[in-house]
Amino acid sequence: MTIVFVVLMLLMIVMSLLDRRSKNNPTVIEVDTKMFRTSPGFLVGSVIILGILAALYTVFY
Repeated sequence: MTIVFVVLMLLMIVMSLLDRRSKNNPTVIEVDTKMFRTSPGFLVGSVIILGILAALYTVFY
């Protein structure tokens, strides 16, 4: 089942890259990379939370 999933995913990627109409499609949504940037405070907080979770899993596993 996993092999079929991987083969189909690769087939979809290859087909979308080879499709000539998809390059100049006016209905394509433009995604700005600035939308996915996080603030430094959020980054520090998430690293602290992940560290606490890793420590808890290490202690109680």
